Amino acid sequence: MTEDPTSTFGSPSATHGERVAAPGSRSWRSEFQTRATSDGKPRVLVVDDDSSLQTLLRILLTNEGFEVTTARDGRQALDVTSGRIFDVILLDLEMPVMNGREFYHAFRNTGSQTPVVIVSAHGADVGQRELGAQASINKPFDPADVPTVIRRLLTI
Repeated sequence: MTEDPTSTFGSPSATHGERVAAPGSRSWRSEFQTRATSDGKPRVLVVDDDSSLQTLLRILLTNEGFEVTTARDGRQALDVTSGRIFDVILLDLEMPVMNGREFYHAFRNTGSQTPVVIVSAHGADVGQRELGAQASINKPFDPADVPTVIRRLLTI
């Protein structure tokens, strides 16, 4: 059986290397406030080509009360986001097919204001500043930092 590389888990049926910057608009807040699942679980999209990291983040965030969907590259993430709304996107910069920077620009061109956290071993904080993302986490990271960063974005 082949596992669907775009999968959702958790649905009903600044510390150690992270930076958070507040989104700059009132419209971001009003759009964001309406996105959680009907059972109140915030939706997180993890975009990374490392299947082990996807699994780690899926388990960690599901256990922390998030609904998690994964995508292996930017192109697949664009497909996923065209039909669903997410509360936060965790985005690697270096991926095949479509890298994180290309995804970020294409995604923003759709008009979405979903907060994006850059998660990368290749200058996550620099990527955050260059792209205008809301937060960054440098790899390797302490897994406990990820839900903390997401929750900070959810309360801004």
